[in-house]
Amino acid sequence: MRILFIIIGICCAISAFAQDGNDSVRINQLFNFDWKFKAGEISNAEDPKLDDRDWRKLDLPHDFQFEQPWDKSASRGRGFKAMGAGWYRKTFNADAAWKGKRVLLDFEGIMLTGNVWLNGRKIGGTDYGYLGFELDITDIIRYDTVNCVAVRASTGEMGNSRWYTGGGLFRDVHLIVKDKISIARHGVFITTPSISSQNAVVNVQVE
Repeated sequence: MRILFIIIGICCAISAFAQDGNDSVRINQLFNFDWKFKAGEISNAEDPKLDDRDWRKLDLPHDFQFEQPWDKSASRGRGFKAMGAGWYRKTFNADAAWKGKRVLLDFEGIMLTGNVWLNGRKIGGTDYGYLGFELDITDIIRYDTVNCVAVRASTGEMGNSRWYTGGGLFRDVHLIVKDKISIARHGVFITTPSISSQNAVVNVQVE
């Protein structure tokens, strides 16, 4: 019962902090829709001015390797699919209400490796597709014109695999807007180092 009271107290404290002021609103927007895709290596695909009208329109999640033809010479660990690369692009407008907040892009996974650009500037990436990552775009986002996100995904840089991995933006992407002082991604760590039938100790660490 004491554990329940402690958890309720923590939740109330977090709720009160989040509601301190009418502007303290967190936005977590699913960013999966209206992307464009093209397979292969594309020169200057990160350039916002690139003409991508002939690119394929799609929604995420998407696995470009699954769509490739079977290849007997390819690795069985990759499902007999040839390794390669693909590019994704998405444009969006920023809301003026986001000014003064932190604006982030959260990628749950890019298989197998990936790099991300915003408005032609490289902002980050990953060398391991099973781990998501967050990119702070607060100082790069534009409020006076359209923004362009470009992502290069590749299955070829990291060698073989023990199973079929797929390739591309195969998990969800989110656009997050939150206060400058806020809880970090996966920033809450809770342990119960001591538990008995009468009581328990709960440690909460928040970044």
